[in-house]
Amino acid sequence: MRRRKKISNPEKISQYKLFAIVILFTLASVGLVARLFYLQIIKHDYFADKAKNIQLIKKNINATRGRIYDNRNNELVTSTKSLLIAVDPSVIHRMPKRKKAFFDYLAKITQKPAKNYYKITQDTTLKYVVLEKEVNIKYKEKLIELQFFGVIVQENFERIYPYDHLAAHILGFTNSDGIGISGLELQFDSILSGKPGYMVLKRDLRRNLHASADLPNIPPVDGYNLHLTIDINLQSIVEYELARGVENYAANAGTVIVMNPQTGEILALASNPQFNPNIPVERKSSWVRNRAINDEYEPGSTFKMITAAAALEEKLVKPTDVYSGYGGAYKVGDYTIRDVHPLGNITFRQAVEQSSNIVFAQVASKIPSKTFYKYIRDFGFGLLTDIELPGEARGRIPKPEKITPMLQKYIGFGYGIAATPLQMLCSYCAVANGGNLVKPFVVKKYTDNNGNTIYENKPKVIRKVISKETSDLIKELFVGIVENGTGKAVKIANLKIAGKTGTSQQLVEGSYSKAHYNASFVGFFPVDNPQIAMIVVLDNPKTNYYGGATAAPIFRNIALRIINSSDILLK
Repeated sequence: MRRRKKISNPEKISQYKLFAIVILFTLASVGLVARLFYLQIIKHDYFADKAKNIQLIKKNINATRGRIYDNRNNELVTSTKSLLIAVDPSVIHRMPKRKKAFFDYLAKITQKPAKNYYKITQDTTLKYVVLEKEVNIKYKEKLIELQFFGVIVQENFERIYPYDHLAAHILGFTNSDGIGISGLELQFDSILSGKPGYMVLKRDLRRNLHASADLPNIPPVDGYNLHLTIDINLQSIVEYELARGVENYAANAGTVIVMNPQTGEILALASNPQFNPNIPVERKSSWVRNRAINDEYEPGSTFKMITAAAALEEKLVKPTDVYSGYGGAYKVGDYTIRDVHPLGNITFRQAVEQSSNIVFAQVASKIPSKTFYKYIRDFGFGLLTDIELPGEARGRIPKPEKITPMLQKYIGFGYGIAATPLQMLCSYCAVANGGNLVKPFVVKKYTDNNGNTIYENKPKVIRKVISKETSDLIKELFVGIVENGTGKAVKIANLKIAGKTGTSQQLVEGSYSKAHYNASFVGFFPVDNPQIAMIVVLDNPKTNYYGGATAAPIFRNIALRIINSSDILLK
């Protein structure tokens, strides 16, 4: 069998190869054209925006936070520029020498170990880490000189409280991001903070940023300024005398509020312990708490004014009515109501002056329970005063159906209910001004940076509680407490003060303690035209727990300094 001869045609093979190459180039060209069409036509807007975003940088511009002033235009809170320092760990680790120089200098000005900065930048997968938020602006030039790629030195605003601890419980403070955390800084955060703006900058080939007139530029709107009813001079007096009293009487804590009883303006408000909002480590919850509105306590004998007002207004008692003091021990069922000083038969006027629990229990029993409840509510107990400060407590009063005859006797001298110091003071203001419960307020107005008034607060009467005749009678009776009774420690020559002492046992684990007390004094002056109403409350004074021996002297010291600085307040 003959083998078949293989035929070779080089020319034909070359033609096939050429054809294949042409086909491949044609397909590649079609693919390239299709890809270019997709990128340049279909995805044009996407890539145009992406290129634009690479070339254009949006830079936020912070608004200046509003200032806070007292009623004499003293600046209580302001803002100053500081520096925020941040880094990109994924970049800076490539430049160890420059990083060391930068971290060493930062450690020097912040008084922190440089190793802290190395530690928080160890994770090189991170793109943005803040090292410090409140570096003094004076270091800006040197930090920028040391700045390198991956390090951000940015101007920020730092909140400053020029008077340190003064009025700190009213003012509150912000966090490192400039957001209000407590006090007015929290309550009026949206008013104070304003609205941030921004500007768009163009980046050149050398990565420098440039502004341009044809790029968007939205200016920030600065926050409004708050103008308070607080007088910083009086606030200083109040805080000093309260701190001295807390120390002298070994109290756990204390609070003082001074208010204009005619208008509801808060002139001073202090809590102790104090804190300095400029020092973050002092912002402890137990120090920051505003006891004047956050704390509830059983008021004890200061509440007798409410009982007297209800009974006098309803014509159920007269100052000359005679009651038995039962020799200091009044047994009612299984309970015994006691007076500190045993009393026999005495008039209601004498019972007011000597603060007789026994007589006030009897007077309270004469008031119909629903009527008594109405007066308690009308005087503002169990209700928010709605003052412009966060965290106000409502207090606690029993529902009408829960008020038994026995409970009503105890409520008559201030047990079985709970109030805040501010509620207690507001009730006395109603007596001081002729019978009107007024709304307390601490913000007088807020303005813009041009001095234009945006909003102004006006005095507001919530309701008429008692008649002027009853108000005048209570004033007369409560002047007797200071002149002849338990409030003698408050007495000041040539100044008529009406007021009431209070001493109440604290509830400890559900039972009234014989070792823990609240001591207080509430009053107002001058009685003929009251301009100052004030409450002093001490939490568990240990040298002497009676309000007349502890809270009353603090009240007197403040009152004396007020009348000796008559340009402050008295008309």
